[in-house]
Amino acid sequence: MAVLTIKNLPDALYDRLKDRARVRGRSLNREAILAIESALAEPGPEATDTFLAEAAALRARAAIAPVSITDLDRAKRAGRA
Repeated sequence: MAVLTIKNLPDALYDRLKDRARVRGRSLNREAILAIESALAEPGPEATDTFLAEAAALRARAAIAPVSITDLDRAKRAGRA
């Protein structure tokens, strides 16, 4: 396994990590590994780009005409009848 040394880690960050490890009953090393795994598991910018492209494709396929205020008022009145 690889070994990682983190230089210039702010004291406040180290204390937060140490406290979180203590509360969860883990070693400091294990808590650091889990924090890194969690951070890297979040979707990156490429996932966002894919999502936006899919949303644009759905909007294009739906091709719904814009709704006017008059249309909204008419729908509200019809729903109350």
